[in-house]
Amino acid sequence: MNTFAMIDRHSGYFWGFGDGHTPVDACRALDAEIDGTDYQYDYCPRHEARATYDVYDTTGHDVFHLAAWNDVAESILSALDDGRDERVIAAITALPYVASVERRILED
Repeated sequence: MNTFAMIDRHSGYFWGFGDGHTPVDACRALDAEIDGTDYQYDYCPRHEARATYDVYDTTGHDVFHLAAWNDVAESILSALDDGRDERVIAAITALPYVASVERRILED
């Protein structure tokens, strides 16, 4: 099991942490915890991820691995609970980039 940190692709803000064997598993777990909506998840190239989605139907996360997380980053995050804070975003995006995961609301 791995722990990943997600940056929301639409806003660029820190979205949260998720545990999973893969980045998709981690995104699914985090989204289920936050809103319970059932999404379809797919990997997408990072360079295409920010420009090729409709925010109302498809969003997603840039996923970073917490293997390189350190005490400094932990202290920044624990002191702040606002994912819009530039120090939090900088700490997360300094981690090793793993994948961009696109999510779509499942059609009825």
